Amino acid sequence: LRCDFGAGIAAMVTEHMALDRLDGRRGRTVRSQLQTLAQAALIRNRPSYPSRRRVIVALDIERSTTRPDPVKADLRTMLYELFDAALRSAGVQASCRGPFIDRGDGLLALIDPVDQARVLNHAVPAFSQLLAGYNASLPDRGQRQLRVRAVMHAGDVSDDDNGCYGEALDIAFRLLDAPRVKTALQASHGPLVLVISGDVYSWVLRDAPRGTGRTAF
Repeated sequence: LRCDFGAGIAAMVTEHMALDRLDGRRGRTVRSQLQTLAQAALIRNRPSYPSRRRVIVALDIERSTTRPDPVKADLRTMLYELFDAALRSAGVQASCRGPFIDRGDGLLALIDPVDQARVLNHAVPAFSQLLAGYNASLPDRGQRQLRVRAVMHAGDVSDDDNGCYGEALDIAFRLLDAPRVKTALQASHGPLVLVISGDVYSWVLRDAPRGTGRTAF
């Protein structure tokens, strides 16, 4: 579908450029054909699956833009490895989440809601400990120190041929990139700052099982 969609758009652009040289009936015919092609492309690209409720966790490496590319590559690899290890240690199996979605200097994880408590109460603390251990192992922290902003939200996520989207993701990324969250990590001595959405906060206070660490919020 992506190949067909791309080919269709390319044909539309080519035909559109030619319209300036056309007059009368032929020009109207070509325009009609372009409209039909555009509508067909939109239909083919509609969401393939209904939206699903997911636990949304997004991570972002602090000061990534200041690092040279070889260092960025190492930090990206370490971010993936440590977060995957933290999820597995918390009992969040790969079958309960999709593959990590790359964000350049971070990642996005979409997890089954049944594991929300495991993520919050076990995976996040484990990830913080793994980050601290990695940083302590560096002979010279300098450019290779790994400090991370994280956000946790829950909501409906949709998918189409181009990936995932939805208001819940918009909320999560706005929280992750909020200036106050960046400032909080800069002021922190730890390697991780977690921001949770209002929905997750309400769940912690209202429905979270014992042991979820309500007092921390």
